[in-house]
Amino acid sequence: MPAFIHVVPIVDTAFYVRLRAELDEGESEAIVLARELKADELLIDEADGRRVAVREGIQVIGLLGVVLEAKGRGLVPSVRELTRQLETDARFYVANAVKEIIFRGANEL
Repeated sequence: MPAFIHVVPIVDTAFYVRLRAELDEGESEAIVLARELKADELLIDEADGRRVAVREGIQVIGLLGVVLEAKGRGLVPSVRELTRQLETDARFYVANAVKEIIFRGANEL
């Protein structure tokens, strides 16, 4: 793994077990860790995971939200083009209604 990635084990296994009744392993661990680390936001796109994270008081952001922020900081030239690349190259799926909101926020409608 790249040096900037750190693997951090979760501590609250009881919370993890409770979340596993609703979510898969990765989403459950991500939510537990976000709470334990008092993260500003949790990067998560899957609808059930987002719903549970919000219910648990964790702020969420999706991949396109990160892309939109990156454009606002001048790090990417086009949200629309990067979204197209994600859909084509990574088979990333996002609903048209969500894309419209994101593209509007990027002034790319």
